[in-house]
Amino acid sequence: LVITQGRIQTLLRLEISPGDGIILLGSLAWALNMVGTRRLVHNATAIENTSYSMLFGTLVLLPLGFIFEHPLQNLAAASLNVHAAVVYLALCGSLLAYLLWFNGLEKIGSVRTAIFFNLAPVFTMLVATLTGTAPNVWQLAGAA
Repeated sequence: LVITQGRIQTLLRLEISPGDGIILLGSLAWALNMVGTRRLVHNATAIENTSYSMLFGTLVLLPLGFIFEHPLQNLAAASLNVHAAVVYLALCGSLLAYLLWFNGLEKIGSVRTAIFFNLAPVFTMLVATLTGTAPNVWQLAGAA
């Protein structure tokens, strides 16, 4: 609903913006990751799941970073504020978030934990509204 504004033909013809396509692929990758790894990690602890997620994510993304970007040049040119922001995102937005997510999976199970994932668009719209961007009707319909 959000990406196509209710027009399924838009999705079938792949007439979506590059950013929306990346979000769609990211959501698909997350779903495949959660479903595909469920039987492999059902006896693993939250810390083990987080460690494996970080390891395999790094192994996949690192070569892509070198193929499509110039990470060493960008690293050298970045300001201290950029380095601090990256460290914050790595620790809080990735490591801590994954650790809490897998802890939730361990404690209450995948079905009940998945419900909380559905709150992501709701909080995204709330933050966007607080920063001056009101959601459109399709975003509200998608969140509902």
